[in-house]
Amino acid sequence: MSLAAAVLATLALQQTDPLAPARTGQVLCYEPDVARQTCYGTATYRWRSDGTIISDIVVAASAVPPIFVHSSAPVFVRDDAECTRLVPSAGQITAIYEEGERLTGSDFESFRRILGSSIDQGNGPGRELCFTYTPLANGDLKSTASIDGVARPNLGGTVRWVRLAEGWRVAF
Repeated sequence: MSLAAAVLATLALQQTDPLAPARTGQVLCYEPDVARQTCYGTATYRWRSDGTIISDIVVAASAVPPIFVHSSAPVFVRDDAECTRLVPSAGQITAIYEEGERLTGSDFESFRRILGSSIDQGNGPGRELCFTYTPLANGDLKSTASIDGVARPNLGGTVRWVRLAEGWRVAF
């Protein structure tokens, strides 16, 4: 392959809209395990009539006992990044399931406050969190994070666009 062809192929892989695959029904899979078709977490996206984009996230928080946390947050696209304004995380947690049972009442509220406080450590409200996604040779994407324009390598990782109908699921 010539250098020009390689450059063109690389440019073709770059996306100006980081959420373009979500518009076709794909789901963003965090830390994908291709052999097992599992994700540590997933994000699905909804576009509201007013233009707001909502990211609905499911994360496997614990293997024993199995705990899954659901949250929702508004996101927006800035340049080639998916961004959100940080708010107290407890308010974004919409459901918690432990051993298949949805927590309710004071159990839910207590767990949500504790978990939200843990997530918020060092990530104050009002700051802008952004992720860019760079294609890797194996089909995954390298997720790179920044808060207020400052790189935060500890928040990045590996992601992949997947279709849940093909057997992908959230699991440890």
